[in-house]
Amino acid sequence: MGNPRQWRAELTEPIKAMRIGPLSDRGASVGMVVDGVPIQAYSGETVAAALMAAGRWTNQIHNGRPMAAFCNIGVCYSCLMTIDGVSGVRACQTHVADGLIIETRCLAKDR
Repeated sequence: MGNPRQWRAELTEPIKAMRIGPLSDRGASVGMVVDGVPIQAYSGETVAAALMAAGRWTNQIHNGRPMAAFCNIGVCYSCLMTIDGVSGVRACQTHVADGLIIETRCLAKDR
């Protein structure tokens, strides 16, 4: 089962960029801009999946603590962000496209 202290330590580590290796078929490479930073994604991925693969968080909660998408099936709304100027879009339900402009949310009161 492992040591609960070790689990807590692993949960506090920064998110690591992960992408499935060359064994899987993937769509064409597309570029999008997230909070002013260009990232690479592949057609067929959702915005939330592309952000996780690039090592990016979907939201920031109070005091800038990071938060990833919670359910990834469109139920919890934890991945809401502004995509191409439209606020409140679920990143887990939106497919990537070349040239998307994405702004993650900062839920802190003093933005």
